[in-house]
Amino acid sequence: MVNSKKHDILERYHNLLENNIILTDNFLQWFKEKKIFPDFIFDDIQAISSPRERNKKFLLSIIDNGDIGFTKLVEGLTLHGQPFLGELLDGEDRKASELTTEASERVFIDDDLLRKCPGIDKLRADTREKLKTYLQTQLLKAHLNDAWKSQNQSRAVEVINLKRQHYEAQQKLSETIAEEKRAFISLKDSMQSEQLARRRKEDEANELQKTVDKLQSEFEQRWSGQIKMIDANTRCLFKMNDKMAVLTDWFGNLDSILEMNVLQAGSQYDT
Repeated sequence: MVNSKKHDILERYHNLLENNIILTDNFLQWFKEKKIFPDFIFDDIQAISSPRERNKKFLLSIIDNGDIGFTKLVEGLTLHGQPFLGELLDGEDRKASELTTEASERVFIDDDLLRKCPGIDKLRADTREKLKTYLQTQLLKAHLNDAWKSQNQSRAVEVINLKRQHYEAQQKLSETIAEEKRAFISLKDSMQSEQLARRRKEDEANELQKTVDKLQSEFEQRWSGQIKMIDANTRCLFKMNDKMAVLTDWFGNLDSILEMNVLQAGSQYDT
């Protein structure tokens, strides 16, 4: 069983927890992975349709699982979107420990006080010790309950404020997520538009490249034809040059022959 302090805390806030705990699938799955309860307990809880009755069954199982149940309840509430309830229970546990230490020093039943009880002398020594321990425990419990009752109203207001803060934070988070979602959709549309524009430019670039390749091919063909024509003309010129050189030599020889004949004819004429 849960120790007296933790048990009292759960009993004290039983109605608050029944009305406010939200047993989501992730929350129950987390408890299942921690092996706090047997599997059939989870099946029984999930089979209940009423949220309040489910919470009631869940809290009873927490109480039956001792200190570890209380500790895991605080941890689970904090991790699964209900931190104000987890912090409430954790704060009450710490405060109860502090009050217990303080009250143990202030509230104490000694032998002198015990002897004032009628008929106490007729009891055996071990019975008197048991009675003293029992009275000490009950007196301490009553003192702690009185201390809690004096703070109960302010604690209730604090819980409400925590719930309000949690709700406002959740609303802000929802608005932020919605805004980010809209921004994401806008960015996605913009990226799609850019992709379409880039695709069109790529198509235009491909068409332009095809045109350039075609012009280059035509230019290379024309240039090749021009080179062949120039080469043919060059060879023709070289051939004509060779023929002209031969013809020039022939005319030179002819001139020499004619010049010699003319000189000889002149000499004969002079004679």
